[in-house]
Amino acid sequence: MATERITTYSKVHYAEEALREAIYVMIRNGHSMEAIIEALMSLKIEMVNAMDWQKAVSDAMYKPT
Repeated sequence: MATERITTYSKVHYAEEALREAIYVMIRNGHSMEAIIEALMSLKIEMVNAMDWQKAVSDAMYKPT
């Protein structure tokens, strides 16, 4: 269990670092913060939709009606 938490944390930490670096590159390439924020908000909406879909699938698998 502890190993799973460490592994998950490491993956999340890596993703945050990779995203941060990608944003810095975009800023250096001349993209505006507004455009970057808008893109991130759009991505967040897609991720929430995917999370809702994943929960619905999980509920259907483990709690059939």
